[in-house]
Amino acid sequence: MFRRTDPATSRLAAQAVNAESVRQIIVAQLLKSGKDGLTSLDVADHTGIQRVTVSPRFRELEKTGLIVRTTRRRQGWTGSTSEVWVAQEFSND
Repeated sequence: MFRRTDPATSRLAAQAVNAESVRQIIVAQLLKSGKDGLTSLDVADHTGIQRVTVSPRFRELEKTGLIVRTTRRRQGWTGSTSEVWVAQEFSND
């Protein structure tokens, strides 16, 4: 998504982002992490996808039931704490 006033490079970057493929990557990373789960910052670090692209996908995936927000929080390199998420398969562990 981009605005008409955005520079051409921003438009190209926005078009290159495929939300469905990002969602698939997030689920795959959470499946790999098992019951330990990951934060959005963790997923961004593991995949090289910018956090601003990754973060909105978490709530979308939560709505579909593919991933679950845990009650745990983890401190990242930014110094702030973030929610830990797991793939639905690991939500009851």
